[in-house]
Amino acid sequence: MLRAPVAGTLIWEDPADLEGRFVRQGARLGWVTSLRDPVIRVVVPEADADLVRSDTRSVVVRMVSDPGHSLAAHLTAEVPTLGRDLP
Repeated sequence: MLRAPVAGTLIWEDPADLEGRFVRQGARLGWVTSLRDPVIRVVVPEADADLVRSDTRSVVVRMVSDPGHSLAAHLTAEVPTLGRDLP
């Protein structure tokens, strides 16, 4: 049984990886979110980072589930990091 301290929608981290697996109490299985103000993380190549930082006038998001519909968004943080793995 799963319980969360808040109401919302459960978004599994990797549900296929959980089948038949023992999970320790407190292990992260996913996220519970209201989906009202989602946080979307993007990766920008280092060569384009200054352009995004200095010249971004607006941000628009399109979901794969509804590519014809666009949502206004805004940048809230920049976390410079180097690596081969996506955040």
